[in-house]
Amino acid sequence: MQFLLDASSFSLINVLACSFVKSREFFSNFRYNMGVIPTKKSLVICENLSASAFCRRRLATILVKLKFAEHLKEAVTFIEQGHVRVGPETITDPAFLVTRNMEDFITWVDTSRIKKKVMEYVGALDDYDAMI
Repeated sequence: MQFLLDASSFSLINVLACSFVKSREFFSNFRYNMGVIPTKKSLVICENLSASAFCRRRLATILVKLKFAEHLKEAVTFIEQGHVRVGPETITDPAFLVTRNMEDFITWVDTSRIKKKVMEYVGALDDYDAMI
């Protein structure tokens, strides 16, 4: 059986191929930026993607990884009590997903006693911070 393809069929094939490439790049970039895959190279990595990859991007797990807390339970307690912020926003949900970009903006809330203790220990606490 022979198939006859005219010019409109070729343009449709080109459009579909371009949209596939764009969507593949979009999903690859999205998963890389989320931090669940190590490289943007191919979607083959995504075939073996499991739920644990997303669980490793939760705020409590990232706090342990960044040495804000020694144990996961301690990290969850810090988050629930409002001691941690991501950027300008205080986060109280330990299941908050942290992207690669947001990882750099994780810090203690300014009024946190834990931040004050850490600053005292490091020797970086000045007189103004001690008043808070």
